[in-house]
Amino acid sequence: MSSVPKRPKLDGAPADGNTSAGNNEEESEALEQIDACQNEIDALNEKASEEILKVEQKYNKLRKPCYEKRSELVKRIPNFWVTSFINHPQVSGILDEEEEECLHALNKLEVEEFEDIKSGYRINFHFDENPYFENKVLTKEFHLNSAAATENGEWPASTSTPIKWKEGKNLLKQLLTKPYGNKKKRNSEYKTFFDWFSDNTDPVNDEIAELIKDDLWPNPLQYYLVPDIEVEPEDEEDNEENEDEDIDDEDGEGEEEDEDEGFTKNSLIPQSRALSSTAAQAMVKPPLQVFGLEGRYATALYSAATKLNQLDQVEKDLIALQSTIRSDRKLRESVTSPIINKKVMGTALKEASEKLRFAPATGNLLGLLADNGRLKKLDTVINAFRTIMAAHRGEVVCEVVTAKPLDSSQSKQLEGALKSFLKGNESLKITSRVDPSIIGGLIVSIGDKYVDMSIATKVKLYNDVIQTAA
Repeated sequence: MSSVPKRPKLDGAPADGNTSAGNNEEESEALEQIDACQNEIDALNEKASEEILKVEQKYNKLRKPCYEKRSELVKRIPNFWVTSFINHPQVSGILDEEEEECLHALNKLEVEEFEDIKSGYRINFHFDENPYFENKVLTKEFHLNSAAATENGEWPASTSTPIKWKEGKNLLKQLLTKPYGNKKKRNSEYKTFFDWFSDNTDPVNDEIAELIKDDLWPNPLQYYLVPDIEVEPEDEEDNEENEDEDIDDEDGEGEEEDEDEGFTKNSLIPQSRALSSTAAQAMVKPPLQVFGLEGRYATALYSAATKLNQLDQVEKDLIALQSTIRSDRKLRESVTSPIINKKVMGTALKEASEKLRFAPATGNLLGLLADNGRLKKLDTVINAFRTIMAAHRGEVVCEVVTAKPLDSSQSKQLEGALKSFLKGNESLKITSRVDPSIIGGLIVSIGDKYVDMSIATKVKLYNDVIQTAA
């Protein structure tokens, strides 16, 4: 523990310590004045909080008719909410395929903050008649302070509507006991959506609820809409006939610009996993499915680059760009800054891509991310594309999470076991990560498979089964 350094004794200072006593009195007086200032600041902060709360309450009332109108319009779009959930990078992580089918019956989502805002909120999920449960509305409520305590006087607390499952359709019971091979990778503590909905153990740190309230609910359209950076189909014979003419033609530059616009970087296509569209059917399927918003962009880029025969060039461009952004703080801050106009940034990135001789597909990706305000996702999009490209080359990416580091013998034994998943000429790329919170065991993500053998998950599974049975 550090101590306050002693002040050097001044030459000529009296030996009786009067100077020191004088200094102490000055310090005490200054501290009292600072304390008085701090009390004034605290009082102003409290008053500001009250004023801000009044403004929030006012605008909550003004926003309500807009939300209601939006809800009615959303009902005219099939599968709007389930598509938004699937496209959300975090919420999609707890969605099981069977739950996605169930959520096709979700026709309305609404978030209601309690009148004083800070005491809590509720999330209402409205459903059409469906083969899974009888409920028309499922509600999850959060009581975050004493003003919103539950009937039992508990706070913070959360409550969930008991789900009236139909015979043989209890997804919660089925999915909690289902092995996780051939499942998409999950980074959440929850295994499934209904696992999250039914869990009320930690209402203060419910990340999924906060994402729904603060991100998905205010603007679901950004997740419903899917980026389209596809290439417009062109006639090969016309390309061959006009190739030499385009080089010599005075209007060549304009035609090249038109061709770039074929990527329709300013357009978005609404698309659901359950629905088919011409664009979706025309897309080149990647060798590995990557989920989340970054996966959607990476998949669209893979398709576009494949059709232009630019896969290797695009990967090279993105690796170089990622390295530059990570090492250049000013560039990194500029790319992720919310202050810079996205159209200006899009134009700048497009011009920079041309000067750096990036592939057209790379330039259009950057322009699209800028136009959609998604540049902060650039690093994760690049990582997702690199994962797809690793699979394209026959490399199987594997991440192993353990509670403590493995020794060399354990690593060799695990590597031998994981190689049994490989096919043909595939090669294995293993990365390891230590996470003490899993207590013991391990979690393995290999390709599109996810196997959770951690002690923490087993404990939670047994607790959930006991609570469900009770």
